[in-house]
Amino acid sequence: MTGAPRRDEALAEATEPPVLVAHSLGCLAVLHWLAAGGDRPVRGALFVTPPDVEENPEPALAGFAPIPRLRLPFPAVVAASANDRWMTPARARYFAGVWGAGFADIGLVGHLTGAHGPWPEGEKLVAPLLREDGSGIEKRKAPELT
Repeated sequence: MTGAPRRDEALAEATEPPVLVAHSLGCLAVLHWLAAGGDRPVRGALFVTPPDVEENPEPALAGFAPIPRLRLPFPAVVAASANDRWMTPARARYFAGVWGAGFADIGLVGHLTGAHGPWPEGEKLVAPLLREDGSGIEKRKAPELT
């Protein structure tokens, strides 16, 4: 996975553990980094519309499969759209549970690309992660997929 050395360098330069905000494949890049032993301190993470590279036939996404199934060592929230063509809400809830993350249904916003402009709702999702104790994030258990 490309980008890991730069990610480690950036995290090493942080004066305090950062809150990561990742969108789409960036979410999976963070998860793969953790699965590969990434151990830099992180305060929390907001994963915005992660793609389901396991259930999606797009060949360009194959390098990100499988999606790591690990318990996150920090508080996190998965923000999922009800009409995202890359991840169903049921799968997003499932992964939030596997990762021990909170879940936020962000409505009918598709894959939430930059075309949406400023996202004040995202700022509200990040706010609890910025608290010293990470309070305000409800950890989840993985639901069964049916």
